[in-house]
Amino acid sequence: MISLFYTLSIRIYAAIITAASVFSPKAKAWVVGRRHWKSKLKKNISTLDAKPFWFHCASYGEYLQALPLIKALHKKYASPIVVSFFSPSGFQNYKTIPEICSVFYLPIDSKQNAKTLYSILKPCMFIGVKYDIWPNLQSELKRNDVPQILIAAQFRQNQMYFKPWGKFFRQALTSFNPIFTQYPSGKETLDNNQIQSILVGDPRFDQALENKNTAYQNEKIEAFLDAKKAIVFGSAWKDEVDIAQVIASTHPDQKIIIAPHEVEKNHLNSLLADFDVKFTFLSNFNPNSNVLIVDSVGDLRYLYRYGLIAIVAGGLTGKLHNIIEPLAYGLPVCIGNQHSKFPEAEYAIQCGAVLEGENIQAIANNVTMLLNSKAEIERMSANAKHCVSEKSGATDNVLKHPIFDATLHSTTP
Repeated sequence: MISLFYTLSIRIYAAIITAASVFSPKAKAWVVGRRHWKSKLKKNISTLDAKPFWFHCASYGEYLQALPLIKALHKKYASPIVVSFFSPSGFQNYKTIPEICSVFYLPIDSKQNAKTLYSILKPCMFIGVKYDIWPNLQSELKRNDVPQILIAAQFRQNQMYFKPWGKFFRQALTSFNPIFTQYPSGKETLDNNQIQSILVGDPRFDQALENKNTAYQNEKIEAFLDAKKAIVFGSAWKDEVDIAQVIASTHPDQKIIIAPHEVEKNHLNSLLADFDVKFTFLSNFNPNSNVLIVDSVGDLRYLYRYGLIAIVAGGLTGKLHNIIEPLAYGLPVCIGNQHSKFPEAEYAIQCGAVLEGENIQAIANNVTMLLNSKAEIERMSANAKHCVSEKSGATDNVLKHPIFDATLHSTTP
C-alpha cells in the first residue's frame, strides 16, 4: 500500500513541477533536462569499456561533498564514473572534469525507470550522497546485486525514515552497506534504529582544503579590493543582504562581497530592491563602490581567499549553508543561531571559530566586534584552520574500505 502511495505521490510531484515550468525557470530546467533521457544517456555512455561507478547527488552541494571521492576513485582505479542529479542546481552548475564521463538528470523514481536505468548503466557500484534515497531505484539495484554505499550521511531521529510510518523508506535505507556517516550524532541515530554504519567524517573538509589550495585569480575582484580584505557573504538571502546594509552603513569604508544563493535576474532585483547602499555587479563592474554583488555561480568557494570575515547564510532560518569553505581559509565565521540540524556548526562554535547571533543586528554586532579587534580575528582564524585540519581525511577513510577492491575484482573479466 505504501509503495503504491509513494509511486502515486512522485507522479503527482512530477505533474506539479511540469505545471510550474510554465512560469518557473527552475521547474522548466527540471522538466526539459529530463526529456529524452534514455536516448541521451545511452549515447553518452556508448563508448564505456567497463562498468561505471554511479554517483547520485541531489544538488550541487551534495556533488561538492562527493567530489573528493570521485577524484580519488578515478585516480586509484581508473574506472569510468557517471553522475546523476535530481536538481537543476547540480546539473547546471556542474563543470566538466576529466574524472566524470557522463552527467544526467535522474528521472522520477518509478519502477520502470529504475529498471531502465539499470539496464542502460549496469553500474559496478551505486554511491549515494547524504540522504537522497529513492526506494524503487534502491530496490532494483539490490535485486541485481549492485553494491550500494552511502557517503557523507547525516541522519536525525525526526526524519521520515525513523517515523512509525517510515518502514518503506527505512527499508530503502538498508540497501546501503556500508553507510559512511559524518558525525557521531548521525551514527548514533542509525545505531538506535539497528542500521549499521561507519563513522568516517565529513568529506566537505577535504574538498574545502582542496579549494583553498587551488590556484584562482579574479582580476575584477582584485581591482575592487585594491589590496584590502573583504567581508564575504556566502550564499546570501534577504537576511544577509540586510546584515550587509547595516555593516555598510556603520563601516562605509569596509569592502563587502555578497554572493547571493540565486543569481537569476528577477531574484537579484527583488533581493536588492531595498538595498540603499551603492553597489556594483561583478558582471558589470564599476570600481567606485565598496559593495560587490557576485552575479555568477561556482566561484564562492574560491572567493573566501579574499576575505577577512565570512557571514554564511541560512543560520536565521534553520537552513545553514556551507561554513566549512570559509573556515578552510582561516576566516572567522558569523552565522545565525538556528543551526541544530548542522553538527559542523556546533563543532566549529566549540572550536572558537564561529560566532552566532539571534537576529540581524546581533550578527552585525559580532562583525563590528571583530572589525574592532585584530587580536580576536587572529585568534578565530587560527581556530578555524585548526578545526578544518583536525576533521580532514574522510575521503581516505572511505576509500580504504575493502568494498572497492572487492567490487572491482568481482567485475574484472
